[in-house]
Amino acid sequence: FRLPGETSEDGASDAIDPAQILSAWTNADIKDLLARGIFDEATYGRVRFHHRSVQEFLAAERLLAMVKDGFPRDSIDLLIFRERSNRMVIPQHLVAMAAWCAPEDKAIRQRILAIAPEYLIDEGDPSRLSVEDRRAILRSYEKRFADRHRVFHRFDPFGMRRFACPELAETIGELLSSPTEPEHLKVVLLDVAEEGKISEVCDAAVAIAVEPATSSSLRAVALHVISEIGES
Repeated sequence: FRLPGETSEDGASDAIDPAQILSAWTNADIKDLLARGIFDEATYGRVRFHHRSVQEFLAAERLLAMVKDGFPRDSIDLLIFRERSNRMVIPQHLVAMAAWCAPEDKAIRQRILAIAPEYLIDEGDPSRLSVEDRRAILRSYEKRFADRHRVFHRFDPFGMRRFACPELAETIGELLSSPTEPEHLKVVLLDVAEEGKISEVCDAAVAIAVEPATSSSLRAVALHVISEIGES
């Protein structure tokens, strides 16, 4: 964004002039806004958002406002969801924005749940999802990856912490107790329990740790989680 008083000749030719958007604001008000912590310090007459997550959140808020104003749902779907190699995907640069929209927009949430539930576990703000939605996300994630021997995505622990809550204990315990559940899914479920300090999952973790058939790597994860969430 170009600072008030700067011109394209001052090195900010590719920057947006906020006065064209905030036409009712004074230059002093715009300067005050651009000095807030969500922006980096000014360089060469320009400022930018301090972190990409701010852009993603604001883009989601704008998209939700457009939906409420009657913007065609088909156009929203075409923007977020794309067909690649005969399957629906969300372009990587739109994942976080879509996840920010999910708690407020049921249609977007349901489509993400169907094609990529993993994004709802740690992207956007999972704490805004209802407990029922979080349970559905775990079950959808389990269904999507149950036939895989391994997966290649990694969850952000801070996002997972916002997703986790004590009300998920029963669902996590049930999935952990399944003898057919692959190891990589059990690791994810144990991680959720650890991040959410869900002590009710401790019994299921103990059962995994003492099971002779458990691999050494999964046993190590289970023992670590027990040490972190065990009450005694």
